[in-house]
Amino acid sequence: MSDMVYITELQMDAEVTISCRVHDRTADFRAKVSRVSDTFICLDIPRVDGKALTFDGVSTSITGLANDGILYKFSDCVIGLFKGVYVVKSMKPGKKVNRRGSFRIGISVVASMIRNGDDAINVYVKDVSATGCAITTAKPLNVGDEICVKFTDMGMSLVMIGRIVRMEEHEDKNVYGIQFSKQPPNIENYINMKQREILRKKRG
Repeated sequence: MSDMVYITELQMDAEVTISCRVHDRTADFRAKVSRVSDTFICLDIPRVDGKALTFDGVSTSITGLANDGILYKFSDCVIGLFKGVYVVKSMKPGKKVNRRGSFRIGISVVASMIRNGDDAINVYVKDVSATGCAITTAKPLNVGDEICVKFTDMGMSLVMIGRIVRMEEHEDKNVYGIQFSKQPPNIENYINMKQREILRKKRG
């Protein structure tokens, strides 16, 4: 592989993050690489409330693992919808992402959570990055609450301390976005190991 890595060198079945920017606001969505060709890649379509997202006229970047096992961010991506998948092209080489603060990975792990000295309850950790995580629970929580989330996965114990910065209401449970007050010391290693485990399972 040359020193320059292009989007067509992303790993097949890798989970990637689509970041789009509109009117000074940035939103991230997860998708999976479903095809890799010499000139483009295809992604499964992320949906919100059952509807496919569109990225026409939006500044978009893709972050994911390349074949060399390194995380890259590809800017100025052109994303088009074709026969049920996203076709993605980017002429620029990717830039290495030294910190995974902007890269979220879905995990769906049961964890123990303590809020402001309350008794511990079980929650689901929906996804995680180096700077925060998302949890789901039926228990009402408030933006600004300080919490501690603990879980063990892949032989690693993680303790994540932070503050609730956003809430998404759902019918039977809510999703809470947590911003870490301090980056857990082993979080980047965990994210890397988890991504590789997911790829191994998808490849059978």
